Amino acid sequence: MNQEVKKRWVEALRSGKYKQGEQCLTQIDDDGQRLYCCLGVLCDLAAKELPDLEKGEKEVHLEMRGKPVKAVMYGTENEVSILPRKVIEWAGLSDPNPRVKTNNENKFMLSELNDSMKYKFNQIADLIEKQL
Repeated sequence: MNQEVKKRWVEALRSGKYKQGEQCLTQIDDDGQRLYCCLGVLCDLAAKELPDLEKGEKEVHLEMRGKPVKAVMYGTENEVSILPRKVIEWAGLSDPNPRVKTNNENKFMLSELNDSMKYKFNQIADLIEKQL
């Protein structure tokens, strides 16, 4: 992973500026507030530097877990839950949903830690900092 991007990603996750959400990179709640998966925070950082990615950012309406969701799609790809190719390349990653080891030495995708295992952004930032 690009070490400068990693540093900024980890700082952003720890900053308290991003409200944590799940199931989508970025979703918009009923109050218009954006909620981010840990991968969505990386997309937000990328969108600030990649003009063509930002231009493709748009709201899409879909259903997740039986309820309607307003998700943000980055770029022109139809991805709302894994990193778009342009973000992967920009960040120097090899996987759209990187895996890291947890305390029990099992490897989990970052989205699993965020969504299913309810890791907080600070905990995810620690794992990214040490392993990616």
